[in-house]
Amino acid sequence: MLKSIYQNNISIRYENLNATLYQLPNGKAVIQFENHAIDEIILSHSELEQALALGQLHFISKKESPKGEIKLTPKQKVEQERRNAYVNAVREQSEPNSKNVGGLKKRKAIIANVAELIGDNNPPSPSTLGVWCQNENEKSLGAAHDIIAPNRRKRSPKFDDEVQLSMLEAIDEQLAGNLIDKINLTELHRLLAKKITALNKPIHVPSYSYVKKTFKKLIWKILPRSGIKATELKALARNVIRKFKVKFPLERVEADGIYLQVGIVDENGNYLGGGVTIIFIIDVKTRVILGYSARVGRGETSSLVIQAIRHALCPKAEGSFHTKKGNHWSYYGLFSCFVADGGTAFTSIETSSFLMRMCGTLTKTLPVAAGWLKPFIERFNLTLRIKFAKKMPGYVGPMEDQMQLEFSMKDNAVLTFEEFKQRLERWIVDDYHHTPHSGIKGLTPDESWQESLDSGWRPELPPNYEQIALPCGKVRFAAISGDKKGSFHLGVQVENIRYNDMNARLKDIARHLTSVGEKPIVRCEYDDIDVSKISVLDPRTDEYFIVPTVDADIEEGMTREAHQAELKVIKDRMSRPAPDSFSDDEDSDKLKAKLAAKNSGKKHSRQRDAIPDDYLEAVNKQSESNSYTPPKSFSSQSLSDLSSPLDDIEDDDGIFESD
Repeated sequence: MLKSIYQNNISIRYENLNATLYQLPNGKAVIQFENHAIDEIILSHSELEQALALGQLHFISKKESPKGEIKLTPKQKVEQERRNAYVNAVREQSEPNSKNVGGLKKRKAIIANVAELIGDNNPPSPSTLGVWCQNENEKSLGAAHDIIAPNRRKRSPKFDDEVQLSMLEAIDEQLAGNLIDKINLTELHRLLAKKITALNKPIHVPSYSYVKKTFKKLIWKILPRSGIKATELKALARNVIRKFKVKFPLERVEADGIYLQVGIVDENGNYLGGGVTIIFIIDVKTRVILGYSARVGRGETSSLVIQAIRHALCPKAEGSFHTKKGNHWSYYGLFSCFVADGGTAFTSIETSSFLMRMCGTLTKTLPVAAGWLKPFIERFNLTLRIKFAKKMPGYVGPMEDQMQLEFSMKDNAVLTFEEFKQRLERWIVDDYHHTPHSGIKGLTPDESWQESLDSGWRPELPPNYEQIALPCGKVRFAAISGDKKGSFHLGVQVENIRYNDMNARLKDIARHLTSVGEKPIVRCEYDDIDVSKISVLDPRTDEYFIVPTVDADIEEGMTREAHQAELKVIKDRMSRPAPDSFSDDEDSDKLKAKLAAKNSGKKHSRQRDAIPDDYLEAVNKQSESNSYTPPKSFSSQSLSDLSSPLDDIEDDDGIFESD
């Protein structure tokens, strides 16, 4: 399909600015710029066509670009030409800009033709050709992506996690200690040596030069590198350090994601995926964990970040988290400064909009190509990996360690996602929050929070707290549908899941939109953390309301990964062959052959109990004479206008659709 201005969620460049084009239900489109300082604009499709003709609007390819310098050897050039021959043959039989890789039969025929044409004695398999076509669609280097730009493993750190954690602990103590205006690198090296010695392990203590180099990577990367005097550099360094000095809780919070290599299974032992991605939000003043969110698999998403922010802002009711010691998770509230890295999940339009709506603040990020100093969340992540993850059943270590082992996450997956979250919450609530912390003068995070409460400080809820539970993170414009024109009783469908409300509010919205000449399309916001409900914007009041799913198998809190895993299980069950007792019944086959020979040439005789044709005609005449006539008080037109009670009942047709 050719790229068009009528497509939704498409990357464009408008007036030399990168932006995203979203479709509106009124025949117009909105352009949202990557630079949030520039207001979004709404244009009609005719205005977009004119901008396209004048060269003001351009489409942007979403292909992944290689990093670094690209050099082709003669052998690689030959291989690139060979692969392009097969891929081009697939593209010639597809529509322009199509991402279709062709079916199995189609690829087999193409492989046979191209191999004969170019004299290839080692043609690829159909699955390999599919991978080449996929690379052609997604990578700027095309089918030869893996030979031109191989994935190079990053160099392993010189010291392990425990040494890095000790380094962060020493820096943390310096930042929170008495040295307000400067960092003493000699003292920092002494503290590091002391902490490593206390581990009682055969670990080499890093040199002073390593400590100095590491510290500069953490802090001095955000300072000018040249053209500045030494005295001015020290003054800037003092200002950097002072930024971490906070007086009250929630004055500054840090957020970051971590990926733990723990395989997850469902309740029946089926493997759901490798690893768990977790987003944590920590308070700098007290070091308490305000909130978290987790999903199975690798990748930070806007939905995941928003769920963590929501968890941090809201009070945690008793029973909503796991504890073995009866401890409380009483840390929450509106924060002033939200610090995170420049990942798309933290800087996306959805995340920024949620932060502005709930907290009135934007994500504070690091400039491009500069290492952001988040010592507090970095220290917590390392503590989590050492004190929690390494003790978890099924944890196989970092990726570089896993590649050297004979077993994988799948081989060692024993925990369900709920069991993993139970252990994680117990460790946070029972262990971490009640362990003395060197960065807060030996207090535990819980004691530090209580100390602030005793001084008169109190946390606050967001001003629009009643809207915080509304699902958000992803946006989709969906049509309100029905099984016949004007019924609108089937609700909306978002990512193959049907949603509808019992109060028929969606139906009323659809009838209102059609009455004013607009299409019955509504804005839906949702997330992947809980697919049991979505938020729908009522165009009459500009208010969001929650619409639940009509799928009884989707429980509240079910993630999209878990739902897709259930669908896969159902699909696998339905793919099993049905039993056929007649497939190998030789006696039945012999008897059928004998009867066929006996009845050869004979006509089928009419059965005794068959109904005569004249009887059927008599029944039809009797039915016509006894046909029902409506009462005079009701006309046929008024009967058609009456809404049937069946219109409000969910029909299974259209709810379950194939993937």
